[in-house]
This record gives sequence, structure tokens and C-alpha cells, in this order.
Amino acid sequence: QDVLSEVKEGFGNQINLCRDRGLNPGNRAQKSDILPLDRQAENPRAALSFYWEALKRCVRVEGRVEKLPEEESDSYFHSRPLESQIGSSVSAQSTPIPSRDTLTQRELQLAAEYGDGKKELPRPSHWGGYVVIPESVEFWQGQTTRIHDRIRFRRPRSGEQPDGVMLHRGESGWVYERLSP
Repeated sequence: QDVLSEVKEGFGNQINLCRDRGLNPGNRAQKSDILPLDRQAENPRAALSFYWEALKRCVRVEGRVEKLPEEESDSYFHSRPLESQIGSSVSAQSTPIPSRDTLTQRELQLAAEYGDGKKELPRPSHWGGYVVIPESVEFWQGQTTRIHDRIRFRRPRSGEQPDGVMLHRGESGWVYERLSP
């Protein structure tokens, strides 16, 4: 599954897997083919959902997608073990291939060329990073009564002021509100 869920209009609703650093503002997706640049230019928005079934909890982040600078992608790529770099170089994820042998032959070739550590394996052009700049974050807690708890934090709309009843002032310019399940 993709890390980012994207749809033509608005935000996606797919439940996705989050790896590595978890949910934090610095989390970056590191495969540039998960949201192709042509689609990102058309709709630079994404939604990330994190669901914990055992806890009946979900967090959904919606925001603007930005491509990371090439230098940051290069730095992260080269911080990974050589075997991971080779694996990423061998596979342009989700593109059709004639056989597994295609991958293993390329893997052997790159291991022979770069395995001694004398040369740095270049980052493949299809491999890069994105960051989602949050515009809203919703927390959902499931209840057996089906009267679930939903709290949404978001940036206030132009001219919108918290009233302390329906809309509350959060930190760092954010507001929050309780939503009906």
C-alpha cells in the first residue's frame, strides 16, 4: 500500500501503513513514485490515516504535499545500509518486469560494482521524499455504543474566532472542535 493516499478532488480515504518514525511533523515518505509528480502538481494534497484496531483508535492527517529537496533525499538514501540502497535502485516499485531474475541480475551487478565501498551508489531518480504539511489532524476513538469520540485540530479559516463552546483555541495558532460521530 502507498504511504500517501491521494484522490483527484480533495483527500483520499485509504488506510495506510506508517513505518519508521511514526506520526510527527518531520515524518517523510521516501519513495517519489508513491505520488507521481504529475498528480502532485494537479492536486498537492494528501491524507494519511493511522489505525490501531486493537485500541479502536485512528488518527487522520490532511495537508499539503511538498517534494523534499534533492539534497535531503540524497542524504537519507546514503544513510541506509548498502543492501537497502541496492534494493531501492533495482526496483522501480510497481512497474511491470519480465521475471524475478531481472531484479536479481541487477542486484548482483550493483553489488559487484559498489559492494567494496570504494564508490558511492547514486540515488535512483525514482527515489525521493515528500513531506505532508498538516492542515488538520483528527483523532477518533471507537466506542462499543457506536457513539465514537472525534476531535479535529485544524488551522482556523480566515476571520474565524474560537468561541470556547463549539470551537476552541489550541496551541500554535490551531483550533479544535468535537465532531459528531
